[in-house]
Amino acid sequence: MHVIILAGGPGTRLQGTFPDLPKALAPVRGKPILQRQLEYLATQGMDNIHVSAGYKADRIEEWLHSYPEGASVRVHIENKPLGTGGGIEFTSRNLNADHYLVLNGDTLVPDLSLNDMIDDWKSRPLDVLLAATAIEKADRYGSLDINEQQLITAFREKDARNNGIVNAGVYILSQNAINSITPDTFVSLENDIFPSLCEQRRIGAFMCDSPMLDMGTPEGLNAMESWADAHD
Repeated sequence: MHVIILAGGPGTRLQGTFPDLPKALAPVRGKPILQRQLEYLATQGMDNIHVSAGYKADRIEEWLHSYPEGASVRVHIENKPLGTGGGIEFTSRNLNADHYLVLNGDTLVPDLSLNDMIDDWKSRPLDVLLAATAIEKADRYGSLDINEQQLITAFREKDARNNGIVNAGVYILSQNAINSITPDTFVSLENDIFPSLCEQRRIGAFMCDSPMLDMGTPEGLNAMESWADAHD
């Protein structure tokens, strides 16, 4: 399966901490987040990997040239910001696949079984399957409403709730979903693609019992580093 890691954004909230690095190379206890994602994918048997890059993409390419592991990693460089949806459309153009596994470039879901998620995908007629996990303090992310058929019925805006089920930042997308994305246009999965699929009941949830580690803020980076201390 083709895997796409979304690493095109500038990581604005972390630029004060790592001003000279793209977010994908921000270190987590000495290892770039991208390296931790590649190591995780290797444990899951995933080795056909594409990085959708934009901001400081040359630094990502340079780092990958010296990455010693055997994974096949190709960098696709956007010539302008395309957002999460636009980045997927751009990266998938020449890959000729029916579906893709997609990871947000700033999160880790270390106990998620990608193979179990793929098996669930194969068993259901969906355009998108989204990994979901329950967390405390869901207010920062917004939360998901999920029905008995494990279909997502609503994406809730950020509010003051303490607990909730949230998008864990790992997806399987069909080519049909990608075909709805206008090429060379800034498109957000969360804002522009998922709501309409939700209304059509074409987006499902794969519940996982895993922490969702998000380095998008200094606080999230601290939590990810605490996890790394316990597991490295």
